[in-house]
Amino acid sequence: MAAARKPLRRTTARTTGKTKAARKATARKPARKPARVAARPSEAFTTPDGITLHRMDHLTIRARLEDMETLRDFYAAVLGLKAGKRPDFAFHGYWMYMGDRAVIHLAGNARPDLPAGQSGSHVGFDHVSFRTSGLPAVRARLKKLDVPFEEVPVPGFPLHQIFFRDPTGMKVELTFDVAELHASPA
Repeated sequence: MAAARKPLRRTTARTTGKTKAARKATARKPARKPARVAARPSEAFTTPDGITLHRMDHLTIRARLEDMETLRDFYAAVLGLKAGKRPDFAFHGYWMYMGDRAVIHLAGNARPDLPAGQSGSHVGFDHVSFRTSGLPAVRARLKKLDVPFEEVPVPGFPLHQIFFRDPTGMKVELTFDVAELHASPA
């Protein structure tokens, strides 16, 4: 348990007949320096077998085609995100950017004809993505654990994706730089 910090003493100006410069020169210095804020630790996490998760990459929201502009406008107005460059997927949508990072992907390809339950089959949350490195180690682990997965290139972007589902059916994406695809055997 951390020790409680002493409250800072509040000083008040007193009329002493000294000039402002003289008062400043003889003013007491604080008893201790303010605490330094520690540097932000690395967001990366590496497993013993060489898989590195760098950060959360984005959230994808699958919705009806007719809701795309409404969603785009909502995230722009509420969060200040801006629609930006997006791969030439076979469905309509928007990538909403926070600075130079696309953090929300809006996908206008909801399939309400499929039963609800698994992500990707209805309106709402579609998948979570982790920016990742260690493609050969990821493939090996998924195969070892008998987790079915699909590898998908991103059209027009230097990225490669692996998709799989968790035990409850939620879709997970691992996003790799395409250079890893060319440097490692399938």
